[in-house]
Amino acid sequence: MRARRYVDSILEYSEKLDRQKTRAERLEARAARSTSSLSDMPRPASRDNQAQEKRIIEYAEAKKKADLMEEELDRKKDEAMELFSRFSSDRYEDAFYYRYIEEMLWSQVAEAMHISETYVYKLRDKAIIELDRILSEESDNQAS
Repeated sequence: MRARRYVDSILEYSEKLDRQKTRAERLEARAARSTSSLSDMPRPASRDNQAQEKRIIEYAEAKKKADLMEEELDRKKDEAMELFSRFSSDRYEDAFYYRYIEEMLWSQVAEAMHISETYVYKLRDKAIIELDRILSEESDNQAS
């Protein structure tokens, strides 16, 4: 089912971004711990300085990657919002907005929408079928 893979990919990318941010934070902490004391006395380059420089560069690269990933996730979510706005029911759109844009659990979606969890799963199933149709129309339009 294309629609399910599509929406799941948004959450998977968000989890990947979270892992990258955590990695960047760890590297930042390592780089901060390894800063040498300042002195006005000249010192030759040392292994310690090279290691410190390497840690700072690793952090900068990890942070840059996280920033790029965050921009990509925002783009994916904007694209998804545009597709969700084409649902025939506002309830489908709300449910998918909460789940895939706000990244709530289905139980939280049910609570936010003031409906039962059973009913939110029924909405999800119907919305997946409709999203499949929307994605098929989208690919047909791009093919012609």
